[in-house]
Parts: sequence; structure tokens; C-alpha cells
Amino acid sequence: MCSNNNKTGVSAVLTPPLSPPSVLQQYECAICKAIYKSKAGLTCHKNIVKKYNERREDLYTLPSEAITEFKVHLVHVIQNKLKGIFLRSDVYIKISNLFGNSNWGRKFFKNDQQTFVVLFDAQAEIEANQEDVYQNGKYIPKNRLKKFNLPKLTIEWKCKKSEDAKNNKTLAGYIYLNFRTQQISLS
Repeated sequence: MCSNNNKTGVSAVLTPPLSPPSVLQQYECAICKAIYKSKAGLTCHKNIVKKYNERREDLYTLPSEAITEFKVHLVHVIQNKLKGIFLRSDVYIKISNLFGNSNWGRKFFKNDQQTFVVLFDAQAEIEANQEDVYQNGKYIPKNRLKKFNLPKLTIEWKCKKSEDAKNNKTLAGYIYLNFRTQQISLS
């Protein structure tokens, strides 16, 4: 027979406290579509947005040249951080439209030879999607799987700045294109 060592006479079995059913309610900002867990969070967000949209009297007006220069620097920072990577089958058409030249990725040589940019390889895509994690009945860890070199075009905006002893500044920007090529003979 079990003895109860509890001197208060209350059962030793603990029951979880009763809690009201939790209903997840979300509050969304109508302007920026940010989602908040509580109405107070949304109100705080709206107050901050309102505060930054009101012109303060202690701020001075910047000349348009300073604003333009700031925009140029901002675009430069954004372009340095972002890369455009194109991986789909319709990429060649998109880049052709961008450059305005349907033969942008081809170079023609004598003897009916040409070199062209490869942006999509259907066979490599199929092989990459069908890679099996089991080989000869044994499991292969993901870090040991063969990495397929799928063709892609990476576009990066790069910028070079220099300043000489007399404080003359130069700024040059260029586009960096990284892609794979193949060569064929048409004869």
C-alpha cells in the first residue's frame, strides 16, 4: 500500500495551470506591410514613422548638390552589396533585351567557329536535381555530394576611387560579368 507523505492532505499530482486559449492576432502596418504581435507594437511603429515624416525646425536645408552627391554614394553602396545572379532558361533573352543586342554572348571566328556564353544547361540541371544521397546502398553525407557547376551569369557593379597628393579625386565604375563559355564548329 502506498503511503502519502504529504502532510497537507493535498494530492502530490501536479496539474498544469489553466490558461486561456491563445489566439495569435497580428497587426499589420497598411503602408509598409510590417507585422506586429501586439497593437502596442503597431502604435509604436506608427509613432516612429510619423516622427520621421514631420519636418523639424532645428534641421537646416541641404543644397541640391549635397543631396545628389549623397544619392550617388547611396547607389554606389547598394550596387556594391548586391549581385545579380541569373540561373534560369530565359536568361539569355533577358540579357539580350538589357544590352539591346541578340548576339551579345557570341563571338564569330573564321572557319565557321564561334564562342558563346552558356547560361543554361538543361542536362546539368537534370543531373543536379537527380543527385542521389544513396550510392551503392550507402548513405552519402550532403557535404560529400558532388557539387554541380551549373552555368550562371553573375553581374556585379564595382567601383574604384583614388586620390592623389593634391587632393584630386577620381571615381570609376565598371560592370563585372562572370560566366562560362563553350566553343563549337558549325562545319
